[in-house]
Parts: sequence; C-alpha cells; structure tokens
Amino acid sequence: MPSISRRLAVLLSCCCLSPAASGELLDSLSWDGFVETYQAMQLAAPQDTQGSRARARLRLYAGEGDRQLFARVTAERDLAFEGNRIELDEGYLDLVGRGWDARLGRQVVIWGRADGLRIVDRVSTLDSSESLTRELDEVRLGVDAVRLRRLDDSSQIELIWSPRFRPGRAPSEVWALPDPVPEGVARRAVERPGSALDEGVFAARWSYYGAGLDLAVSVLHTWEDLPSLDREYGADGAITLVPRHHRLTLWGLEFARPWQSFVFRGEAVYIQGQRFEPADWHDPLRREDLLHWMLGLDWTPGNNWTLIAQVSDAWIPAYAPGLASEAHTPVLTLGLTADLLRETLEFSNLLYVRPNEQGYYNRLSLDYAVTDRFHAGLGLDLFGGEEGVFAFYKENDQLWLKLRYSF
Repeated sequence: MPSISRRLAVLLSCCCLSPAASGELLDSLSWDGFVETYQAMQLAAPQDTQGSRARARLRLYAGEGDRQLFARVTAERDLAFEGNRIELDEGYLDLVGRGWDARLGRQVVIWGRADGLRIVDRVSTLDSSESLTRELDEVRLGVDAVRLRRLDDSSQIELIWSPRFRPGRAPSEVWALPDPVPEGVARRAVERPGSALDEGVFAARWSYYGAGLDLAVSVLHTWEDLPSLDREYGADGAITLVPRHHRLTLWGLEFARPWQSFVFRGEAVYIQGQRFEPADWHDPLRREDLLHWMLGLDWTPGNNWTLIAQVSDAWIPAYAPGLASEAHTPVLTLGLTADLLRETLEFSNLLYVRPNEQGYYNRLSLDYAVTDRFHAGLGLDLFGGEEGVFAFYKENDQLWLKLRYSF
C-alpha cells in the first residue's frame, strides 16, 4: 500500500493542472487537527480494559475559489490490543464551475436522513470494529471515487463512480460476534471484487430542496460491506466455506419536512441481492430482496434541547421458513441532546431497542469544553436483551473517558 506521503503527492501532482497551480495551492496551505486519548473499562468483573488508544488527526487545506484541496490523515496507536495504523481517511480535489462541481480522490459520502441508523447511507462502507460504540460520523470509510454534481437553485443531480470497492471492517476483539458455523469447517480466503470496469461502484442521486420539503431518490450498484459465507459442497459431502462479496443494487428514497418546532423525516431502501444465513448452517445461503425503512421525528422545544425518535424495520417481502433471520427486524431509537452551562457541556443519550429480541443498547455521553481547545468526555455504554447481538454484548457494558486537544 502506498505511504501517506506518496498518496498526497500523487493527488497533488495529478489533480493540479499546472506547476503554477500547484504553487498556488501550496502557498495557501493551512491545517488543523487534534490529539486524543480514549480509555474504556468493562463494568462487570473482571473489569478488563476494552479500549485504550491514542490518536492524532491532521486536516490539510489548500487552494481557494474554484480549486481546493483537502486531506485528512489519522495516526492511531491501540494500546489495548497492540495495533498501529496510519491512514489517509480523505484526500481529494474540489473543482467548481458555474452550476456544477466535481470531487476527485478519497472521500466520505454521506446520504440519508437517519440518526444513528444506516438505511440509504451506504456509499461509504463502515469500520464496525467497535460495533455501535463509536459515532456513525467517525466510522465511515473513505472511498476512492469521482463525484460529479449538477446544481441549480432547488435541486441537484449527483453521479459517483468508484473504480475499486473498499470493504468494511467487521467487529473485532471484544466486539467480535459469534460465528454461525462451527469451528473446524474448511474455509478459503476471502474473494473480493477486482478492478475491472464492471466491478466498480456506481451511484446516482437526485435531490430537491423546496420551501417546505426536501426530497431525494437514488440508486447504488455496489457490493456487500462484509463478505457472506458461501457453501461449496464436495463429492464426499464435505462443505467448504468461501467468504465472498456479492453484488447489491439499492433503490433509495428520502424526505424531510419541517413544521414549527418539528422535523418529520423518513427514508427507505429496497435492496436487491441480499444474502441471508440459513437456520441450518449446512444449507446454502439464501438470496432475498430486503426493504429497509425509517420514519423519524425531531422536536426542538428551545433552550438547546432536541428530542429525536425513530422507528425502522428491515422486512424480507418473500420471507420463507429456513432463514436464521426473521421476516421483520424492527428497531426503535430515542435520542436526547442538549447544550448546557452556556453551551460548554454537551449532553447526549441515544437508546436503541430491538423488540423481537427484547434487546437494548443505551449510549450516554457528556462532553465538557474545559477551554476552546481542550475537551473532556465521559460516557457509558449499556447492553441488555434475551437474544441477539445486544444480549451477546451484555458483558461488554463499559465506562469510557476521552480527552481531546485541538490545534
């Protein structure tokens, strides 16, 4: 993999149109960022460390007017599980014309209207290594892509092409989920999409912004974030598992409508080609279409308080017995945020409930601005349930502390 410095150099040399343009960008170079430490302790015995990391992030800005360059680099040291990474999270050039703009390079793409849920928002894959315990804004992975937009006063058309699919990251370490297949079954290496033209990611979205209504429709031709376990059956009856990413086509719809102190939101995605695990692991995967939708309500009564309620469901229209999943997987969320103490203390609580499993996850966090540059955060993650993923994480209840200095 190319080094960070090489990626930045290639981006600068390829995207700048002339040596003079390159010099202008360098002359306008500015930066900011932060250094941060995070510590998480398990609440139940033996009260192990579940997270311990030091992280530094640098954001670089250059250019002005119709040509601007941006890069975001993260260096992280995992003190709990002895891992290191340095990564170019984003690095792109923006070109702006009359009624259009273009973005070239590694970028994070954010679609949808949901809060803490992923419905239409699937162009950028996710780093789910710590499950749900990190904010969605922090875990989107940048995609190497070209994005073109046609803009007018009330609408825009957006086209995205990524020549190479970037897989997501599965929960790991203390957040790793149980394998549906017993140990000892033969497995092959993961088969990932290649770099052929027809194996890229394609997306299109039309958005409308009216006086009392925002609306968007989209289509995304992509791959599964995480590979499914295909079964291959030998002549002797032996089963070999082949982790493989499958093609998906997603048709999306979004809307938002404000009314007085409320905002009504919703989105839905129809997914063609979703693979599901069978109830009996000896059976092959099942290919079914999936309808995933969400309706939400935001209420801002004043004094910097906001209440957010959402209901969502993942429905398999052609459901038949024999799947490990149920026909409906509803999720309810309730969020409360507030800025207190003259906006120096940010309070947030987000509750997820999965009724089918009698499961819940609650994330409480406080962020206090000691100074403009130094913030201290404290949080609590609580899990519970009778079955399913939240029940599996019941022993992972944790208290965490985060300290951040911005520069």
